[in-house]
Amino acid sequence: SYMILPKWLLSKYNQLFNGYYPTVPWLQQKIISLYMSGGHWERHLRKVRLSYKKKHDTLIQTLTSLMGDKVIIHGNNAGLHIVLEFVNGEKQDWLIETAKAYKIKVYPISQFWYTKENYSNNMILMGFSMLNEEEIIEAVTILKKIWFNQKDTEAVT
Repeated sequence: SYMILPKWLLSKYNQLFNGYYPTVPWLQQKIISLYMSGGHWERHLRKVRLSYKKKHDTLIQTLTSLMGDKVIIHGNNAGLHIVLEFVNGEKQDWLIETAKAYKIKVYPISQFWYTKENYSNNMILMGFSMLNEEEIIEAVTILKKIWFNQKDTEAVT
């Protein structure tokens, strides 16, 4: 990791951390510094942001089109994951286990809930960073069938 501090804060930082020696070797720090000062880091970030935005938009559009009013999408404007809330109260553990049977990973969100007694147990965390756009569409299509059309699950396998 790294910090970029405003000049007015440098003296305070140096005062507090003068004797601190980072665990990252100086050569790696120098390489990263050159990488960043050469504009490579910014180019990399632009490329990655565009890629993730396309995946994010594909996920949101596919969920909206296939699951419609059965789910509420939370956090759909940022990050590499979203939270899906199930309007009809489908339970977190059932959603996760059912998806797992089809080799699709979705994650519990209950562990991140600050006040556990206020958690309604009808939400999951869904990431998308490791999938391409086609895989996202395929996964959401399967999830729609197994979560909402029980009679169609045999056709999906």
